[in-house]
Amino acid sequence: NRGSIFSIYMVVSLTATMGGQYLLVVADPQLDTLFMMGAILYALAVVPTAISKAQSPAPLTQVDLDLMMLFKNSPVAAVGSIISGIISSTWGNFGPVYGQQSGMSSVGIATLMAGAMVGAVLFQYPFGRLSDKIDRRYVMVIAGVIGAVSGFALSTFSGDQIGSNIFMAWIVLYGGVIYSIYSLNVAHANDVGEPSDFVKIAGGLLILYGIGTMIGPLVAAQMMSQF
Repeated sequence: NRGSIFSIYMVVSLTATMGGQYLLVVADPQLDTLFMMGAILYALAVVPTAISKAQSPAPLTQVDLDLMMLFKNSPVAAVGSIISGIISSTWGNFGPVYGQQSGMSSVGIATLMAGAMVGAVLFQYPFGRLSDKIDRRYVMVIAGVIGAVSGFALSTFSGDQIGSNIFMAWIVLYGGVIYSIYSLNVAHANDVGEPSDFVKIAGGLLILYGIGTMIGPLVAAQMMSQF
């Protein structure tokens, strides 16, 4: 049930992220108000842990980072995590830029980003549940095909079509796979790993995902300046 459990975690996280997009309409992004609100939210995030009476988990056993082991253990999850980082960071960083250059308002840009989040929330659990029943790699292929088709479809919209209901429907479909891929990678890597290596696997995948998030915006910036 790894796919289902991790998908629930992602749904909660993405729902909050989706709500955060609409902070853009609360204040002028050029002022310091939104940064102050972000600082307040960070402080509030500490409160549940600080006041909880639950017993703290035992300290984790020291583990070494071994990316080569991670790749040998599951090349699909290792490469997939990098690609997932590239995709999600490119969309997260340059989705608003695309919206602004397309003439969308602040509300429109927030809706654009939230639309992708809606898709992610809707697709996370079905993908996770399906991956618990069949080979997770097949589900990854399905997600990849959906992403490729919807991405190509979105590239055909221009001018007044951007922001239309049909456009947003494709955005929801596209968002459904942007953030689902990483969940499938994590579940698959743990399927083929030893329980004693779970912390090592989680840490390694996060680093690979982080590498992808650095590559994505750099490549996207160059591509958007050329095309």
